Amino acid sequence: MDSINAVRTENRRDSIHAVHEIAEYWGNVMIQRFVVGAIQTNCYVFFDEVSKEAMIVDPGYFEERICTFIEEHQLKPKCIYLTHCHFDHILGVKELKKRYEIPVYSSALEEMNLMNDAVNLSTYMSGECVKIPCDKVFFENDEFEIGATCFRVLETPGHTAGSSCLYADKILFSGDTMFCDTYGRCDLPTGNERQIVQSIKTKLLTLRGDTIVYPGHGEMTTIGEFAELEL
Repeated sequence: MDSINAVRTENRRDSIHAVHEIAEYWGNVMIQRFVVGAIQTNCYVFFDEVSKEAMIVDPGYFEERICTFIEEHQLKPKCIYLTHCHFDHILGVKELKKRYEIPVYSSALEEMNLMNDAVNLSTYMSGECVKIPCDKVFFENDEFEIGATCFRVLETPGHTAGSSCLYADKILFSGDTMFCDTYGRCDLPTGNERQIVQSIKTKLLTLRGDTIVYPGHGEMTTIGEFAELEL
């Protein structure tokens, strides 16, 4: 991917969305962002254009256009990855899991939080008690493949106790650990500001500066750009 320049294309933006939905192309892989729900969560579909294997990251809400995109591109979803437990990152899981008969992946440290509506805030914020069982859990530096791309799990506690990020060469799905100009809030259940700062300094800022960060909300950044901020 070092020799491939990202080609960014803007898709139609719904009037309710303040963030442009974009497609990023890296050689034979593509990342499509969908901004979903009232809190404008970034849900991503990552896929390999050769194998057509795909991964759905943080489906905060179910929207049919996600499935339309998958079907139009003849993709083969392999898994759903959840960076953390919060309601605005998980409410679309059950419908997508059922439709594509795919497993749910997350950090082992977040497994219990996904099953606890008092921590994932689903009942309080949406009026629906949502508990998401993980089919497979990962620990620090565990890896899995989507097509020809190998993703590595980085445990980044702070926003929640079991928050994690997914890293592949020059790609980081950061969830709510890292945004374009700040880090995620730490005043919700299991949050810890000292931990999130430590996670960012020791796990994320050590990555290549040109790594593109795909956050859970808002616009993208790079590790190098974020490193210029004062934590």
